Amino acid sequence: MINSACIGASRHAGAEKRARQQLGMTLIEVLVAAIVMGFGLLGVAALQLSTSKISTESLSRSQVVMLAEFIADRIRANTAGAASYDGLSCDASGCNRTTTATCDTSSCSSSEIAAKDAEQWQEELAGSASHLSAVTGTLALDANNIWTIRIFWNDSRMYGEDALNRHSASDLNCTPQSVSNKDSLQCYQIRLVP
Repeated sequence: MINSACIGASRHAGAEKRARQQLGMTLIEVLVAAIVMGFGLLGVAALQLSTSKISTESLSRSQVVMLAEFIADRIRANTAGAASYDGLSCDASGCNRTTTATCDTSSCSSSEIAAKDAEQWQEELAGSASHLSAVTGTLALDANNIWTIRIFWNDSRMYGEDALNRHSASDLNCTPQSVSNKDSLQCYQIRLVP
């Protein structure tokens, strides 16, 4: 007959031996899980940063399009004074010519309306300077009566060194001569036939 006390002791000794072999396995599993979770959180943080940069770029480009459309609409509305817009260059601090019109819109000449439009465009450029660094707008009329409206802004504050790896305004032959650091400039250009 088999002694049941011996069998119980034998089972207990085997269980104890297996428990000693497993000692610390749970801690290793927890550490591996923590490392995997840490890499996952780093990935989420990188994704959030990338999304933030793309969102900022989208906001900048939307503002630039609105600034270009603002002055394009003014040129279309004042075709009689179109020559007064030619060569205009404005940034957040002012324009390259006097833009103060002292009349109201009902009694202004077409050149005074153009000056008032330039003043308002400069105010719009200055208002967007909080989102667009070093924003500048230029207007040019060619011999075929086609307008070129260009808006430049500095993109390096959003992308740092990555901005230098993107197509810049100098790559696109879209840079004003007065700007010294052309590599970080971005350019939006439209052509307008009034």
